[in-house]
Amino acid sequence: VYGKKTATDNVEIEKSSEVSEKSKDLSVTANIGFDTTTSLPSILSKFSLGKHNKRKNIKEVSIKKEFIYTLDIYSIRKALDSLVSAFKLDRLIICIDEFTRVDKGIDNTIQPYIAQLIKDTFFRNPNISVKVSSLWNETQIQIRQLNEERIGIELGDDIKRGIDLDTMFFGNERSCLFFKNMIKNTCLLCDSSCKNSINESSDSDFTQFLIESLFSDEEAFKLMVCGSQGVPRIFGNLLISAIEKRTQCGRQKIDAQTVYECIIENANRDTRRKLPYTNETVCAFDDFITKNKTRFVLVSMADYDKRRNDINGLLNNSYMHQYPSEKMPRSLRNRYKLYLIHLGNYLESLGIKDWRKNISE
Repeated sequence: VYGKKTATDNVEIEKSSEVSEKSKDLSVTANIGFDTTTSLPSILSKFSLGKHNKRKNIKEVSIKKEFIYTLDIYSIRKALDSLVSAFKLDRLIICIDEFTRVDKGIDNTIQPYIAQLIKDTFFRNPNISVKVSSLWNETQIQIRQLNEERIGIELGDDIKRGIDLDTMFFGNERSCLFFKNMIKNTCLLCDSSCKNSINESSDSDFTQFLIESLFSDEEAFKLMVCGSQGVPRIFGNLLISAIEKRTQCGRQKIDAQTVYECIIENANRDTRRKLPYTNETVCAFDDFITKNKTRFVLVSMADYDKRRNDINGLLNNSYMHQYPSEKMPRSLRNRYKLYLIHLGNYLESLGIKDWRKNISE
C-alpha cells in the first residue's frame, strides 16, 4: 500500500524477418515482336506461364518496460503515528518472529538491510516497541565496517538484548525458572479466574504447586527442560505428550521414565524423519555419540568449511544445536565449533537400561 513505482528507461527490441510466399495465381509474361509475316506458333512461343513468388519483409518492435518498487518509509511511519494517536496507545508492540528466514536460501545475507528498514520505520516513535526473535548463530543484523556507514540495528544501542534462550539454557536454575513460569502463565491464560486470587507473595507457591501436581519429582521436570533444547514450543509439545502418556499408562504423575520416552519419540518424529539417514555426516555424528556416550561434538573450523552445507542442514532441522561461543573456553573459541546433539538422539544411543546412569555422570 505504502510504496512507490518507478519506471526505468524503455528498452526496444527490434526483430526483422523475410517471408517468402507462393501465390496460387498464375502469371503471364511475354516478349512479343512480330510483323505480318509472323506465324501463329511463333507468336505463342513468346508467352510463358508459371506461379508468381512474392517476398515481403516483416519488422516487429516490442517495448519492454521495467519497474522498480520501493517502500515509502515516511508514509508507513506517518500511518503508524496516526494509529497510535487515534487509539491513544501507551505502547504498540511489533513482534517479528523467525527473523533469520528473511534470506533463507540466499547466498549473501540481506538481514542488515531489512534491519535498517525496521529501524527507520519503527524506532523513531517512543510509543512503539519492537521485539525480534531469531537464532543467534544465524543472525547478522548489522554491517560494521571501518570508516564507512553502519547499516542495520546495533545491539545495546538501538535495541536491548532480551532473553537469550541459548545461553540461559545452560544456566540450569534460570532455565528451570523460565519454564516453571511458562507453565504457570499457560494455566492462568486458560483459567483467568485463578489470576485474581494470586498475589505476589503466593505466586511462587502457586507455581511450585503446579510443578508438584504434574511431576513426580524435580528430576522429571529438569529432564523435560533438557529435552526441550531451550525451545518453549518443544517444551509445550513434550508436556502435552507426557500428560497423555501418563493417562494411558495409568500413572498418577509424570515421572522421569515417561519424559524419557516422550523425548525419544519427539526426536524420531520431529527431527529424524527430516534427515537423510544415509548422509555421511549424519552417520559420522551418530557413530561418534554412540561410541563415546557424549552429546558434545567439537568440529574444527577447517572441517566445518568442508561440510558447511551438511552441518547447517543439521542445525536447521534441530538434529543438534551450536553451543554459545561465550560459554566456551577461550582456547577453543576461535579454532572449533562446539555442537550439542539432540537429547532424544543421545538418550536413544544410551539405551533404556543405561540412560539414568550416564545422565547422572
